[in-house]
Amino acid sequence: MRRFVSVVLSFALISASFGVATGLTTLEASAASIATPTWWKVDTHEHSSFSGDAPADLGVTTAKARAAGYNAVFLTDHDRAESFQIQGANGNYTSFTDALSGRWTAKSAGTLSSFANSAASSPVHSGTGSLHVGAASTSSGQSFVYANRAPALRAGAVTLDFWVYPQQISGNAGVDVSVSLGGDSTAVTPFGYTNSSGTTTLGKSTVLAWQLGTARASSQSGSSRVYSNSLNYSPGIWNHYVINVTSGSITWTAEGGTASTSSGTGLENLDLADRPASHVVLSYPKIEAAVTAGGTADAYIDDYVLKDEAPNCPAGDFVYRNNLLNGGQFDSPTFKIFPSREMGQGNHSNQFNFGITDPANYYDNYNDTSVPQAYGDDGALCAATNSVSAPWKFSRLGSDNISDVQASGYPAQNNHPGVTDSLASVVSTKAHGADAVEVRTGADYSKTWDDILQQDHIIMGTYGSDTHSGVAGSNPSNYIDAPSLTLDDLMHSYFEGRMYQAPGNFTGRIVFNVDGGARPYAARYPVLMPATAISTDVHLSISAGLAAGQRIRWITNSGSGPVTTDVAVTGTSYDEVRSIPLTGSFTYVRAEIRDAADQLVANTQPIFFRSLTGLPDDKSVHVDSVTPSSGCGCSIAKTKGITTSSWAANRLTLNLTNPAGSAVNLSATSADAPSQVLMDGSSVSQALSLADFQTQTGDAWYYDAAAQQLHLQDRQGGSTSSVVASFGTSNDDPPSVPSGVGASASGSSSVDVSWSASTDGDATPVAGYHVFRDGSQVGDVSGTSFTDTGLSPNTTYGYTVSAYDTAGLESAKSDSVSVKTSGATSGTFNPVADAYVVSGDSVNHGTQTVLKADTTPVTSSYLRFSLSGLSGSSVKSAVLKVYTTNALSAGFSVRTTSGSWTESGIVFANAPAYSSTSVRSPATSANAYVSVDVSSLVTKTSGDVNLTLVGLSSTNLSMNSREGTNKPQLVITTG
Repeated sequence: MRRFVSVVLSFALISASFGVATGLTTLEASAASIATPTWWKVDTHEHSSFSGDAPADLGVTTAKARAAGYNAVFLTDHDRAESFQIQGANGNYTSFTDALSGRWTAKSAGTLSSFANSAASSPVHSGTGSLHVGAASTSSGQSFVYANRAPALRAGAVTLDFWVYPQQISGNAGVDVSVSLGGDSTAVTPFGYTNSSGTTTLGKSTVLAWQLGTARASSQSGSSRVYSNSLNYSPGIWNHYVINVTSGSITWTAEGGTASTSSGTGLENLDLADRPASHVVLSYPKIEAAVTAGGTADAYIDDYVLKDEAPNCPAGDFVYRNNLLNGGQFDSPTFKIFPSREMGQGNHSNQFNFGITDPANYYDNYNDTSVPQAYGDDGALCAATNSVSAPWKFSRLGSDNISDVQASGYPAQNNHPGVTDSLASVVSTKAHGADAVEVRTGADYSKTWDDILQQDHIIMGTYGSDTHSGVAGSNPSNYIDAPSLTLDDLMHSYFEGRMYQAPGNFTGRIVFNVDGGARPYAARYPVLMPATAISTDVHLSISAGLAAGQRIRWITNSGSGPVTTDVAVTGTSYDEVRSIPLTGSFTYVRAEIRDAADQLVANTQPIFFRSLTGLPDDKSVHVDSVTPSSGCGCSIAKTKGITTSSWAANRLTLNLTNPAGSAVNLSATSADAPSQVLMDGSSVSQALSLADFQTQTGDAWYYDAAAQQLHLQDRQGGSTSSVVASFGTSNDDPPSVPSGVGASASGSSSVDVSWSASTDGDATPVAGYHVFRDGSQVGDVSGTSFTDTGLSPNTTYGYTVSAYDTAGLESAKSDSVSVKTSGATSGTFNPVADAYVVSGDSVNHGTQTVLKADTTPVTSSYLRFSLSGLSGSSVKSAVLKVYTTNALSAGFSVRTTSGSWTESGIVFANAPAYSSTSVRSPATSANAYVSVDVSSLVTKTSGDVNLTLVGLSSTNLSMNSREGTNKPQLVITTG
């Protein structure tokens, strides 16, 4: 039967230890001193003017965050920075041609008898549509459209080019176009901006307007300032205007007439106090018909383009931003902005360690065809600094970069599930493998979080404002318990889950743990429980901030769906020790605050409990923390805590996988002290006291008899380690160290390791051996040999071996032996570049997920493979495998070509010629690979191989590119 077990745990290696009474149903803090948490209010998802869809500059971002009481903002500006595209525009280019995109919002104000602010089919200057704006009133009113973002100010001059067909403009009325600094009060509440002297004024608005008639009067008083420029016009025909927004110069040409130039007020002519800082961007461009004192304004606008003349490489934008942040002008002892990025055009995900200061550290060859090539071809914009070896890259799907971020030792976060990817995809991929998933922005994603958690998958849940104009006091926030306001400390606590989530104006502290202490539990690490346990206790404390009508929602889940229990709030605080049923191999529990309308207010992180077969009823164990020797080491790729565990013959065996050099602090409950503790096979003596234990920097342990708590610290020598705690009386010794270890390469990808048998002279004989490659365990065998596979060619590896007995005792590791693998005789290579070209088409298709081959129009695909690591002097066979999505009996032909093309630059006009020698493919099938023997075309074993796929039918053949799911492959075998 399963029994109730009360979990009582301690925090080791901090100036705190928590204990409980020995009773099984209540939790009480021990008399030992405890560490109080250090809380930081953090926004982990916020945009600035360095995102292509955000208008708030760095000064505004800072001022608003400080005013709202934040300690840290992770500035997750979009990938591609100001070139980020959304709804047909980016931060350097905004337009209206035939229809209003989602980037534009229509609005009217005042008292209007009639108005217009929508697309019209006539009259048009070009294309199929124009924008009709009109307003009629006996008093005053406006009808207009606006967008939230306009060009940056550090990318050359800003120009505004548009055509107007004035149909009727009476006295006291007019039509105008405008841009603003800090927001336009006629459209939105201004957020403010930073001027050229570095002074940030929240709420300040400066508007530059160009008007036909009298739509908007100038006003230079207070914090809301308008500079109006009058435009000449001819009614009833199209009028063309080109305005240099930077200098103020205006060129006007009436249809059929000659151009005339005049001067006006531009950014350079503003009063000194109104001139913007270089990192400010224009915002809220507006097209308007307005009546000021009775009258009518009616006009059509077409071919509107507002743009920078010299857009920057996105990597340069990020470097410029980061250098500003690194200057310290936005920081204080209690506030810091951390340079980050929101990765991808789709599947948005956060990288928090993105402080690049060299543009060569960010590779981006994306080609956004929704805007003109000069504004969307990042490969061209970044040609001078792009490097394929850069540590960070742009990928169309941000989730594709998650593993790279985690490999760097920092966590990645998957954002707003279902917004830029599907909910089903987020759940099935467990948030694309991220360390955390966003649970609340403006929407509630907690159900998706539970759908992931109930797969027995531990993932932190976070809040983020996702604001683009500066954070407010009530925005969703994270409250992180961390020692200091540094990137590594904040991210380490974030990764381990020492935090809660609540609105920015929430006044209480929420602590959720299993010991009744003052700090939140490190939710990254599960509690290992006896398989017989039927329940356990958790403690929730909310110090303040609750309101009438709210309730605490307890959520437990053992994999079959959440079980919820609501508890009505009776005051402003809440404190409960709650018994949680344990009904399966795992159970997690978390808590929320919900309001009367069932809206999510706040939540804790989940605490997981997992069963360990055979573990006695008096025992449990978990990781308190993993502290790396340097850096953060805080991602699931680096820090895994306890990876395997077992109980046998009165011994608890824990295998750990964490960064080499980490101090792993573990806590266990036990009614008795261990008789022996081994760490990596070596016996460790007990510390003299808890205080003595807390001063240790190496392997250490201490048993607190009064609290029945076992504290352990393992200083990992490699990326894997073992801890064995023996209980009861035993004279057992570990086996002898394996001797005679030898290793030899058995090919390009495997190594054979052998050794002499160990001996164990007591009642527990040798049970097996652990094999370690470069400090990490790769094998567990009962014999005296092991073959390590999946290795890289021409690479040197080091191997050690340890022995363990039937009681779980492990010897020390053997001396290390080194061996180098040979070169490969075969290899499978994916393209390093590919693209298709179409006759008559000047668009580059290098970032598409498809390749194409066709004869009408002529369409060919170019692929480049880079061969390396192969042994042998000649190619024995070469097979090209391409995944086709439609069946075509004609197939395609494969030709060779030169390497004088780039993935981001190739179009039909500059594509290199291909050979007359060809190989024809078999007929293709839908959604399957087709194999083509190209041995006659591929004759070298290293270097670049350039192939062209040429169409043989007027039916288009579609294939997956290297950006697609099923990438092309070139399989080479050498002789």
